[in-house]
Amino acid sequence: MDHNEYLLQCIYLGEHFSECEITSRIREKWPDAEKIYISFYECDKRIAKYLKQLFLETYDFYLNQDENTGGKTLYTRWDYERFNFGTELFNEGEIFGSSPGYV
Repeated sequence: MDHNEYLLQCIYLGEHFSECEITSRIREKWPDAEKIYISFYECDKRIAKYLKQLFLETYDFYLNQDENTGGKTLYTRWDYERFNFGTELFNEGEIFGSSPGYV
C-alpha cells in the first residue's frame, strides 16, 4: 500500500467475461491462499479482440502464458474503498474462488 492505494498486478486478460473460463484458470493455476480481484471493461467484440491482442503483445499475463508474446508487467492501482469493499463483480469473484459447484 502506498498513499492509501494498493498496487495490483494484472494476471489474466480475456475477450469476454466467462465464469467457466475464469474459474478453470483460477483452480488450475492460482494458489488457494491468494485472493484474486476481477474487473472488466465492456466493449464490442471487435474492439475486445483488438485490445486483447495489443495487450498480449505488450504485457506478460501469468494466466495467459500460452498466448503471450509481451514481456512487460501491467499493474493497476486501487484506492482503499475499492480494494477492501470490492468492485461490481466482487460477489461473483468470491463465488468463483470458493464454490464447489463451479468447475
